[in-house]
Amino acid sequence: MSKKNGVKKRVLFYLNSIAKKIPIKQAVLFGSYAQGRPGKYSDIDLAIFSPKFSDRTHLKDIKFLWTEAAKIDSQIEPLPFSTSEMRNVDPRSFLGEILKNGKIIYKK
Repeated sequence: MSKKNGVKKRVLFYLNSIAKKIPIKQAVLFGSYAQGRPGKYSDIDLAIFSPKFSDRTHLKDIKFLWTEAAKIDSQIEPLPFSTSEMRNVDPRSFLGEILKNGKIIYKK
């Protein structure tokens, strides 16, 4: 199995695990793995979009995602985004860059 397929398999396992607890609309792989140039110590950057995430609960959402990631693969570094953030994104923002240059790995 190639390194790329191994990462996708691990990320999908993680996403399926958290999808049992919250609805996920989309997940986008970004950073070095999305660009096809991970280094030896690269983490797996992942943007996760859910209607359950909001500005009011951002820290709680981060804690939930990271706690679940630690149970499966400590290389996965997830970031929560609300589905409204995905729809109303400024293309020059960090999220705009993720959506422009990242790879959709999960979509429902």
